[in-house]
Amino acid sequence: MKQSWESTLFDIQELDLKIAALEANLATHPGRLDAIKKQFAELKQRKENAAQKVTEIQLAIRKTEGQIEDLKKRKKEFQDKTALIRSNEEYKAALTQMALCDKSVSDLEGALVEYMDKLEEALQQQKEVAKIIEDAKVVGGAELETIERERQENKKEIDALNAQRQALVGGVPTDIMGRYDRLRTAPSNNRLRPVFVPVVKDVCGRCKVKQTPQTIINVRKGLTTFCSSCGAIFYEG
Repeated sequence: MKQSWESTLFDIQELDLKIAALEANLATHPGRLDAIKKQFAELKQRKENAAQKVTEIQLAIRKTEGQIEDLKKRKKEFQDKTALIRSNEEYKAALTQMALCDKSVSDLEGALVEYMDKLEEALQQQKEVAKIIEDAKVVGGAELETIERERQENKKEIDALNAQRQALVGGVPTDIMGRYDRLRTAPSNNRLRPVFVPVVKDVCGRCKVKQTPQTIINVRKGLTTFCSSCGAIFYEG
């Protein structure tokens, strides 16, 4: 025979399990927000790295172009001096210097072509990173909206469920309600784990420990009975 408060406590527990599920979802929000922040921090670093690479290559190009220009001026100076040179030795030395200038210019122009290729590649990477960031903003923004919507909806629903719960607690004896709340809110307890449970095949519906024959008899008689192992409140299953 069921006691008068059992159906009320069962309803309270159903509300508590719904509240616990909503609170568990709310508890995921900080981690989800941190994941979004981490993603954008990483993308920001990638953007900065890509921009720095472009800058470094552009500086190298300007430096190389400056070196080429200096060598061409130097060659021109040697060319201008050849008109004033009277000895063959000096003339040959000037020609050698001009040839060295040409060789250095050729080498630098080859390096310049490589830098241009690298710059094109770096600019493409910079463009790709910018696209990734734009896409991430869309996805991340949607996730932020989802989290905020869930937060508001969950809190609103929790408030409504708590109001329903408050209206029911008076229908359960104070000592039973106190025991139930202590078990439910114990640090070691999973809030999604019921504490008002049936005895099924002589086993506690919460901790799965086999119960004594006397406990089973008491449950079937409708007496207030608790699990000797986990302290759960029993009802006949």
